[in-house]
Amino acid sequence: MENRQILNSIKTSETGVMIPYIVAVLALCILIASYYGIIDFSSTPLERRSPEIAILNKDGIKGLGATPIQLRAVLKDSGAGLDEVVIRVTQGKKSYDLFRKDFDRKKEASISIPINPVEFGLLNGEATLEIKAFDASFWSNTAVEILSLPVDYELPSIQILTSQHNAYQGGAQLIIYRAHDKNLLLSGVKTDEQIFAGFKASLLDPAFSDPNLYAAIYSVPLTPRPTGYQITAFAEDFVGNEREVSFFNRVRKRRIQNRYVELYSDFLKGRLPAITSHAASSISEQYSQKTLSDDPERLLSFVLNELDPLSKKAIRTIAQQIKITKKQWENPFYLNKGSVEIRYGEKVSFLHKDKIIGEMKSTGFFIRKQYGEPVYASNDGVVAFAGEIGTYGKTVLIDHGLGITTLYAHLSQVAVSKGDPVKARDRIGDTGLSGFAYEPGFWFEVLIQGVPSNPIEWWDKFWIKSHITNKTNRVKKLLGLAEISPL
Repeated sequence: MENRQILNSIKTSETGVMIPYIVAVLALCILIASYYGIIDFSSTPLERRSPEIAILNKDGIKGLGATPIQLRAVLKDSGAGLDEVVIRVTQGKKSYDLFRKDFDRKKEASISIPINPVEFGLLNGEATLEIKAFDASFWSNTAVEILSLPVDYELPSIQILTSQHNAYQGGAQLIIYRAHDKNLLLSGVKTDEQIFAGFKASLLDPAFSDPNLYAAIYSVPLTPRPTGYQITAFAEDFVGNEREVSFFNRVRKRRIQNRYVELYSDFLKGRLPAITSHAASSISEQYSQKTLSDDPERLLSFVLNELDPLSKKAIRTIAQQIKITKKQWENPFYLNKGSVEIRYGEKVSFLHKDKIIGEMKSTGFFIRKQYGEPVYASNDGVVAFAGEIGTYGKTVLIDHGLGITTLYAHLSQVAVSKGDPVKARDRIGDTGLSGFAYEPGFWFEVLIQGVPSNPIEWWDKFWIKSHITNKTNRVKKLLGLAEISPL
């Protein structure tokens, strides 16, 4: 700050014509000294490089609204160091300082400040956020970062149109609602820590042509918080204003059984090391060089507690990246024939010689079948993934629209490719022993925007009719819309 004052005094001095000559002589001396390496401009008070400003959450700052935002920035100056940093917001002819601080020649500084436009009385419209950084050089080099931001205090509106949302723990539900805001960004349902994005209701049924009509299919958590289930609908606009409303949800308890699976020595000492090594290398490079334990119990613990969570995370990422499209099916989902060994939600305990050596929570069904038998698509859709995923082995994911994905794993071979359209009961692969499969068969899951849900409901034509078809028709009747028969 002192350098800027000195520089200004020189520029405005009235001492006469000697100043230009003095400046010229000084400049000549500096140039000569620089030429012979006596002075390094990059690290002296005479360097001319400006500081650097990096706004860490720039993409997340869409505007200023009723909800305060946080500005996070890093400022650097590798030369003379930082002098003063000023952050202000301006609207019209009014400016408000949010931050002002001297940094005493520090080379780097991190800043995190809250911005609440309500405190400054900003009005709906536009405002400018300015970050200005000065360095401690003689020239007081300056860097400026300016963001032009909308100011919007209006909350989106949301109206629930479906009346009954009755679900079992771990089950699914459909909600149809009206949401409006001139800058609506996102809407949907929050269930504890999960967010299920809403989609245009016309994807569910073309009769819903109103652009403000939305729907969402959400999965109720299998296990509630100690305070109970927290399920709300929300709508958020471009600048972060959010309206969240509760709506009627009745969640019934589902009886969850324990499942005990015996693992024999030939699996633990024979196949387990090989399949663990293969699964590890397919899910993460960091595990490809990992030395695996020779102890079967420690190896199983590694599979269940490290590899399997990573595999589930990879699957969820794939499913959540699928763009929500229109409903691609009309009939209930098809249940492949076989012997059900593990069901959704069960606590699975793995035994060896009557001792529990590992446990996991089931997110789907394991259906035992002879090796190499066909596995069929459960409904119409498009193949979203075909390949290997860690403990799941050879895997196929099918997108059925509306955020619903089915998964088929532990296959011996895959008969489809990504992007292939499939119909219900089309062969997509064969049963196998890939991944963490202790006996021939295949693993099946239903995912709602990447979150596992109970497959039983989607196999049940009465559940589909009651919770999807009838609810849709009731809202159409409420809105005075004629029913449109599916093509």
